[in-house]
Amino acid sequence: MDYIAPAVKKGNTELLEWLNEEIESLYEEKFFTKAYEETLKPAFGETIKADAVVVESKVE
Repeated sequence: MDYIAPAVKKGNTELLEWLNEEIESLYEEKFFTKAYEETLKPAFGETIKADAVVVESKVE
């Protein structure tokens, strides 16, 4: 599986911590699933489900 992720310059811990907090907040709101439903689902139809392309939690 491929992931798209923001990049943070090594050593920029302030930005990294802020970004991680924002992503966690978006996970809790199910933002990524909602965005999929509104933007990609009309193009993909019923053949590709949200969980095939959306990650709504931390990947360890």
